[in-house]
Amino acid sequence: MSYQCLLSAAIQVLPNCLMSEWSNIVCLVGHLVRADQVHVQFQTHYMKHLPLVDLTGVKYELSLLQFTSDVMCLWQTLYGFMMQEKSGEGFWFHLNQCCANTLKSVFSSLSHPATSQAFLLSQAVCHVCHLLSILPALGTESMFVLVLDWLSELQADSVLKYTLLYRETIEESIRLIQNEQWSQTLLKKLL
Repeated sequence: MSYQCLLSAAIQVLPNCLMSEWSNIVCLVGHLVRADQVHVQFQTHYMKHLPLVDLTGVKYELSLLQFTSDVMCLWQTLYGFMMQEKSGEGFWFHLNQCCANTLKSVFSSLSHPATSQAFLLSQAVCHVCHLLSILPALGTESMFVLVLDWLSELQADSVLKYTLLYRETIEESIRLIQNEQWSQTLLKKLL
């Protein structure tokens, strides 16, 4: 199955879905990824060097993170004009809430080695910070809280020494957020 076809279908279907339906669709994409039925070309944001992480072990989470990010970025490109209209407020609020809830469930029970977990969480932070920098603010509070939670997980004793490898990467992505108060709060949490 073509990833572009999957994205095209998701862009048409997901805005009309409830939060539980979002989770089911993303779970279906996850099954397709695990069965090697679809290949998601994931991007590492702001990485200056490749980590010493076996990416095949974290392919599932990275693919779902990339899929969700791609869907949100494409919606912003296609429907960005709705940011200015009152009629678009409900649309963006719903999408942002569903995106945050979906990513939270994907990353809620990570059980990878510390090196992989630090890499995954740092990439999750970078992807969501990128979304926070381009999406309308309606409903993004839940994404902000999600990033705060992930930063707390990155400061756990088991992954902290590996987190230091990605500190610059995370800081760079946080600085992209236009909401100065959020950006400063996240930077303080990172320190």
